[in-house]
Amino acid sequence: MNRLIREIFDLGRILVLTMVVVIIVFTFVVRTSAVEGTSMLPTLEHEDELLVVSFFYTPRHDDIIVAHAPNLYDHKRQRQGKDVIKRVIGLEGDVILIEKETGLVYRNGAALDAIEEGVLTDSNRQSDLEVTVPAGFVFVLGDNRHRHGSADSRCDSIGLIDVNYIVGRAFFRLSPFSDKKFGFVS
Repeated sequence: MNRLIREIFDLGRILVLTMVVVIIVFTFVVRTSAVEGTSMLPTLEHEDELLVVSFFYTPRHDDIIVAHAPNLYDHKRQRQGKDVIKRVIGLEGDVILIEKETGLVYRNGAALDAIEEGVLTDSNRQSDLEVTVPAGFVFVLGDNRHRHGSADSRCDSIGLIDVNYIVGRAFFRLSPFSDKKFGFVS
């Protein structure tokens, strides 16, 4: 009988330790985040569930990040401030140019690959958008750059993202669980 009690106690201790490790990992190292809307089409779709690494993350060009946008209103939760999922286009010191007519995006004079044909910018803009990214910020765009397709650094409600508001880098799609969707994202 004592042996059974010891084995149950050991199993309970292993389960508690496992739970503590899982909680620590999901609190400080990896988080989950769900895509809301169509701003990251065709790369990510509405309700895709992502793993986000936050431990010692430093932004790099073309990373897909989760960041908090304090000036963006969250209609779902009825409050100011919302997490967004976007692609890092510009880092500190980069000069980003978006041509009004063609929608082409340039980083330091080099054209970036278009995500889709016919990329458009905000029709209300009177001229090209040119931004030099200041220290401590990143310039982000959604992959769906068609008119009204993405609220991103082109919009006052998001603007440049303070690196302190970056939650982490999205690296793995958990769901939907299908051959074409499940796996690493880039």
